[in-house]
Amino acid sequence: VRTIAYCESDRYAQAVLMSRMRDGVLERAPIWADVRTLRGEMLPKIDIIFGGFPCQDISAAGKGAGITGERSGLWREMARIIGEVRPKFAFVENSPVLTSRGLGVVLGDLAEMGYDVATTYSPGNTKASAWLEEMKAKGYHFRAYPCDVASFESAQECIAQITKDMGPVDVLVNNAGVLKPSDAVTCTEEEWDTVLDTNTKGTFLGTKHAVPAMRKRGGGSIVNIASTGGLL
Repeated sequence: VRTIAYCESDRYAQAVLMSRMRDGVLERAPIWADVRTLRGEMLPKIDIIFGGFPCQDISAAGKGAGITGERSGLWREMARIIGEVRPKFAFVENSPVLTSRGLGVVLGDLAEMGYDVATTYSPGNTKASAWLEEMKAKGYHFRAYPCDVASFESAQECIAQITKDMGPVDVLVNNAGVLKPSDAVTCTEEEWDTVLDTNTKGTFLGTKHAVPAMRKRGGGSIVNIASTGGLL
């Protein structure tokens, strides 16, 4: 996988990208500063678009405006670019609260473009079935799979079912993560285990179950998402 370009408006985040490029951690590529002025015809052929859109209006810490808010409404710009570029794969990241503040819009927009859309949810999520029915009633059509990323069997079954329904997994994005704000003194053993099981073991299990089939087909791509919340 070769990076063609980055798109980031925040000055600090731009500086981090440039620093990581100088360090050799990230590939060198131009940084576009405003998604609203980026046009598909400006870019060469692209197979994968991966990125997040602002979560300020979606996050539980925000004002709750949702996906139509001033910041989070930039999803429409990201969707526009996806529609103009028509990559083989599009990976979208946002706050977990997106499930109740706009996920149906995101998945519905991608499905309308002709993409095979799949999402996962925690098996313990008691609201998942009702939400899926609500999305279906609104005309959004996509697939959803229960998956406990910290469970060997659940991760294995999820990837197997997706492969059966939609074909082989060419790109795996390990994006599941939780954060329990505390310090070493106040953090409980249960909280510690939850964080490590999800953030670390989950990445291991997703990779473990996806790689064998990728090797048989001659290759694939794996994207592991981290967070500055992991810095001490």
